[in-house]
Amino acid sequence: MSNPYSPPENSSHLSNSEINNTQPAIELWNPEAAACWSLVFTPIFGSIIISKNWRRIGNIEEATYAKNWVYISLIATLGPIVLHFPSLVGSIGEFLPIVFLLLWYFSSAKRQAKYLKNESMVYQKKSWFRPLAISSPILLTGFLLTTISIPINIPTDLGYPGLEDKVKELVNQIIQKQFKQTTTCTDMEIEKIADGRFYGTATLNDGTKFDVNVTQMSTQLLVELSPDARQYFFEKAICRTAVELVNKIRLKSLQFNPICISVGGLEKLNESNYHAVAVMSDQTELRISIDVDGVQMFVKIVDSE
Repeated sequence: MSNPYSPPENSSHLSNSEINNTQPAIELWNPEAAACWSLVFTPIFGSIIISKNWRRIGNIEEATYAKNWVYISLIATLGPIVLHFPSLVGSIGEFLPIVFLLLWYFSSAKRQAKYLKNESMVYQKKSWFRPLAISSPILLTGFLLTTISIPINIPTDLGYPGLEDKVKELVNQIIQKQFKQTTTCTDMEIEKIADGRFYGTATLNDGTKFDVNVTQMSTQLLVELSPDARQYFFEKAICRTAVELVNKIRLKSLQFNPICISVGGLEKLNESNYHAVAVMSDQTELRISIDVDGVQMFVKIVDSE
C-alpha cells in the first residue's frame, strides 16, 4: 500500500539515451580548416591540431598516428634548413612542399574529416584564436632568423677574391632560406666604396642581375639585397605560393588533373592585387587574380583560355 504522505512521483522520466542527448557536443577544431591554415603554418601546425582532435574524440591510436606526422613534418620543414641541403636541380624542388602537403592532407587531415562525416558526429567548432596566437610568433621568429641580412664570421685579412665568394655564398643563403627559391647566384662583382663598405653586383643563373650592399664590421660580414632584388624575389615567392593555392582550389572541387606546375605573367595592378597566368601540366592556361593582404594571400581562378 502506498504511503499517502509521500511526495508525488515525477511522471516525466528520462531514459539513458535522452539523458545522453542533453550532454553538450564535443569541441573540436575543423580538420579542413586545419589543412587550410597549414598552407601558412606548415603541416606541423595541422598535425598537432588533428592529434588533439583525436584525443578529444577518445581515439588514442589515431592520435598517435597524427602525432607521428608532427615529427615527420618537423624533419621535412627544418631538415633542409638545419643541415643545409643543396637545392635540387631545376624546378623539382619547388614541387616537394606541394607533394608533402597533399600527402599529409590525404593521410591525416582528410582521414579525420571523413571519420567525422561517416560517424555523423555532431561537434562544436573550437575557436582558432589560441592556436593561431601561439603559432604566429613562432612563424615570425622563424622569419626573423632567416632575415634578409645574414651575418657570418670572416677572416680580418680577407681579400677581394675571397670576399666575392663569401658574398655570393650569403646571397644564395638569402635566396634559398628567405625566399625558398632554387635560383642561385653564379657570379659576384665587388667594388669598394669606403673602409668596410662595398657595393656588389650579383648575377643569377637565369641572367638576372641586381645590386647588393656589403658591410664588413670587425670579423662579421653583413649582406643586404637592394629593394629591386627583394621585390623580384617577393614576386617569385607570390608565383610559387599561387601554384599551391591553385592546386588547393582545384583539389577542393575534385579536379585532380591537370595540376598547376607554374604561375607567370605577373601583372601588378596596385599594392596588393595582381593578375597572372597559371600553366597546367597539360600546357593549358588559367587566368587568375591574386590578392596579397599582409601575411595572407588569396587566389581566384578567373577563367580558362
